[in-house]
Amino acid sequence: MTTRLRNCDVFINCPFVPGYRPVFDAIVFSVYALGFVARCSLEDDDAGEFRLSKIERIIEECRFGINDLSAVALDAATGLPRFNMPVELGLFPGCKRFGAANQSKKRTLILGSDQYRYFRHFGSGTVCLMPPPFRAVPAVR
Repeated sequence: MTTRLRNCDVFINCPFVPGYRPVFDAIVFSVYALGFVARCSLEDDDAGEFRLSKIERIIEECRFGINDLSAVALDAATGLPRFNMPVELGLFPGCKRFGAANQSKKRTLILGSDQYRYFRHFGSGTVCLMPPPFRAVPAVR
């Protein structure tokens, strides 16, 4: 069964840590101000649903995605980054490429700490900007 792609839904993939909250709020504000609906993994608190399954379902339903990878950094103790946000970003083009026909309409925006860091991996259709709250609003618009 093909899931209906909601043209006004925007999946927000970002860190959910206290210091990031002003950027998250700015992104959500911008999404709603433009007439879209912001969605993220926090929208549904069902302990019976596996977290990745929930994210997959939300991504499948959203036409647009905003992915902030600015907080992806190496952990001092392990030397490894947290992989959840890059994985969630990867689900979006994967869904676009391998999903049902309606999934090919997906579009994503990548916010990062370095304007050109992700450019070589995702191409010229991607906009990468630093994510302070004052930059999040124009980046989303």
